Amino acid sequence: NGWGSADTGQAWTTVGGVAGDYAVATGVGTISHSSVAVVRGAHLATVSHKDIVVTATFRAGVVATGAAIDMSLMARRADVDNHYFGVCRFDDDGTVTPIIAKRVAAANTIIASTAAGFAYTASSDIGCEFIVTGSYLQMRVWATAPPTNTITISGLDTTFAAAGTTGVRT
Repeated sequence: NGWGSADTGQAWTTVGGVAGDYAVATGVGTISHSSVAVVRGAHLATVSHKDIVVTATFRAGVVATGAAIDMSLMARRADVDNHYFGVCRFDDDGTVTPIIAKRVAAANTIIASTAAGFAYTASSDIGCEFIVTGSYLQMRVWATAPPTNTITISGLDTTFAAAGTTGVRT
């Protein structure tokens, strides 16, 4: 149970759910949801960066019904209630929406959002890359093909100027 250590040796710290919700097999970390409306996440508490590129592949496992499924990459994380995050939103209409947001004092604010223009299935692997450089926040989202140099969405924000940890949240 849990994610253990990253390939570079730092320990993953999990937040939300129970230890059994987190697993690693053949180098792939998974977070399972046995209930809705409970945020789960994993971050590298001992790694702190101001400017960073975070990349992951997400798979919803189901097509959302009734409400979207959000899977996010975090950057400049001060704590669970203060950070930037790039969201791959698996909408209940079967499409993926990229969103750049910030969480300040436990309140989420969308900085940028646009339709990605592709559909997903329960078994779709969706690539997400969240780039934070200075006050520039950028996100690339792709299905089945590696990213290009085209930025899917971008925004500007200066709320979190200091270095912070990085991770994922669902």
